[in-house]
Amino acid sequence: MAVKDLEKERAIFAYQCVEKANSDKGLKDDYKSYVKKIPTMILTNGLGATFAFIYSKNGKAYELVMENQSIDNFHLKFNKFSKFNYKDGYKLQYQGINENFFNKNWNFYHSKIKSYYENIQKLNLNFSEPIDLDIHYRLLIGAEQSIYETSIRLHHIYGIPYIPSSAIKGVVKSHIEQLKKLDSFIDMFGTEEQEGKIVFFDTFPISEPKIKMDIINPMQEDKIINFLTIENTTFQFLIGFKDEKDENFINLFKEALTEHGIGAKTAVGYGYFKETS
Repeated sequence: MAVKDLEKERAIFAYQCVEKANSDKGLKDDYKSYVKKIPTMILTNGLGATFAFIYSKNGKAYELVMENQSIDNFHLKFNKFSKFNYKDGYKLQYQGINENFFNKNWNFYHSKIKSYYENIQKLNLNFSEPIDLDIHYRLLIGAEQSIYETSIRLHHIYGIPYIPSSAIKGVVKSHIEQLKKLDSFIDMFGTEEQEGKIVFFDTFPISEPKIKMDIINPMQEDKIINFLTIENTTFQFLIGFKDEKDENFINLFKEALTEHGIGAKTAVGYGYFKETS
């Protein structure tokens, strides 16, 4: 979906919400008042606190505000619109999250990812050919902070899953260290005193990400912990060389992702990639 089309769709949705409120004379004035206040409340208190306040209200107008929320940013929906199951010890619940969440606006997200890769390759570096790899089973890249017991790494603006460059560098470095296959290891990765000759970049999906709910079964049989993973998705990796391209390093890079794995739970099969078919 193009940016203009996305904005048009949002405007239509907003208009439909107002039309629904106008159809109820007893609701119209309250709804108008609340909707006008909400932007200021968000700026003053933050999005999370504002909607926590709205959730706490029992008025019909507030119920309509919450009923009409249609959130197409996965990061926002996942982290800011979580709901509690008050009957189960205030446990956070995943709401409205399914494997096809990105289907509706994937063209929009894909255009942003495409621009990201195009801009990267304008840098004064020698680049490898794009390395497209499929998730072999499932991928779990955890977030630094989360309101959940377990979380998923999402881009803070666009809300799409991605693999940070630091994670990629760490996995590749660890793999090559174990194999002791690269004579120019220090030159490539650098030290605290010496700049490395390789530049790693955040990696994004180039096919629609598929979100999959998974579970952890702790020792206590009455407690199940849910977490989100990615499956059936292709990621595109790029390597930047400050000197000439090193084909040996590129092969070791692929080997690290296909044989070593990245992210959490690699010991049980998560985080491994395979060549695209």
